[in-house]
Amino acid sequence: MIRALRCRRRMHTLRPYQQECIDSCLASLHAGVRRQAVSLPVGSGKTVVFSNLIQRIPPPTPAATKTL
Repeated sequence: MIRALRCRRRMHTLRPYQQECIDSCLASLHAGVRRQAVSLPVGSGKTVVFSNLIQRIPPPTPAATKTL
């Protein structure tokens, strides 16, 4: 039997440096920087940063509705 998995989205409160990282990435994106690198220490929540960042990046076209 196949079970459907429900994905629960937890809202994480970002730490100040995580929010700063997201803001900096978005500002660079709006300034036209297409290739960016992020360097954060081990255990600093990079997965949390990128999962929050990806939701805030506008799609390149209206038809682009999925993220890989």
